[in-house]
Amino acid sequence: MVRFLKRVGKKVFARLKILASGLRGAGKDGSFSPDADPESYKQAAIDYPGFLPPDNRYYLYTKPFDSIKNKKDSAMLFHRFASMLEIIQLPQRAKVLDVACGPGWLSEFLARSGYDVTGVDISPDMIRIANERIRAVQFACRDHEALEAHFIVGDTETADLGSDLYHAAIFFDCLHHFPNPQATLERVFKVLKPGGKLYIQEGVKPPPGSDDEKKLIEEIRRYGTLEKPFSQAELFELLKQAGFVAIQAYEAIQLIVKRKGRAITPHLADAPVPMTNTILAHKPGGSFDSRFANVLKADLRVIGQAPPQAMAAGTDIEIQLSIKNTGDSHWLSKPQPEGGFVSLGTKLLDANHCLLAEVLLRTLLPFDVAPGESVTVLHRFSAPATPGRFWIKLDMVDEQVTWFEDEGSKTIEFPIQVRTPG
Repeated sequence: MVRFLKRVGKKVFARLKILASGLRGAGKDGSFSPDADPESYKQAAIDYPGFLPPDNRYYLYTKPFDSIKNKKDSAMLFHRFASMLEIIQLPQRAKVLDVACGPGWLSEFLARSGYDVTGVDISPDMIRIANERIRAVQFACRDHEALEAHFIVGDTETADLGSDLYHAAIFFDCLHHFPNPQATLERVFKVLKPGGKLYIQEGVKPPPGSDDEKKLIEEIRRYGTLEKPFSQAELFELLKQAGFVAIQAYEAIQLIVKRKGRAITPHLADAPVPMTNTILAHKPGGSFDSRFANVLKADLRVIGQAPPQAMAAGTDIEIQLSIKNTGDSHWLSKPQPEGGFVSLGTKLLDANHCLLAEVLLRTLLPFDVAPGESVTVLHRFSAPATPGRFWIKLDMVDEQVTWFEDEGSKTIEFPIQVRTPG
């Protein structure tokens, strides 16, 4: 009982300190500049889940699905998650750091999408909820595998996040909670791999004295957590100071708009810019390989004898090819159980170019192939066992990751007429 009173007393004292700071922070022009002790804001973030009313606390388990609040919030989160995946372009099993992950909804969705996710949050209560969410999911995106995500309780500025671990880090609507965003970005910069990506989804700093700013002031006074959004110029400067390069701003908009004839509404040319702070930045350096590829493209050419166009069912076929790596990712050649190595594959299509089978014999590469280099292989496969007209498609495949064709690479196709043996 004494411990409980001490804990509650500490929470209330921290909130009173922030409230006093908030009252001092209101300027003559109505603007608000929070200036409380950073540790008070951090303590408020730790305590935040315990101050939520029951309905809001339940939402921590269901977010982004919301049966209580405005459905527009759920739709917005779904749109922005889908847009983030499209922008960040990460390969399967990429290691992703979800910063200030809260109840872990984004970590859950990223893990369901096939990524190796680590979430970090300063609140033990939030991390407990995040772990409960992951354990409650029965099915992962890969067969016979339980959904996994790893969570760390700690302050992102000081927590042990490892070194050179992550292919990407994500700040999804959270950077404005950090009392020292510069130190936080610098810390995340250190744990990204060379060439790693940083994705930020934030609101935009409201005008001084506006209704939106008043809402932020009320939020600080109610929960004690820091609400300090940025202008886009401020964010760009923070990222540059932390060492990030190739900083690109995007605009987060709904993906479906009304159309009447050829006219589309709303007319985005009239929209205020920026409407959000949606930013992708990169850590300098780095290279890619087929385990975590960036651009997978190949130039395939048949050399020597042309492929036969007629053959008996079940006949073995040999084709010699020259294959050039025209992408930017190093092709690994050694087979691994988890995939990530490159081979030459065959797809069987019917006379109408509809896929019949793609699990045919593969040809392994004799050695690793760097971007710009070429390799010659002798590719063997068998004609269909059933007579008829077919098409053969040859394509490179990053095993357990993707076919090159799906990444925009060109293939080789030729028709074959299969007859009954004898």
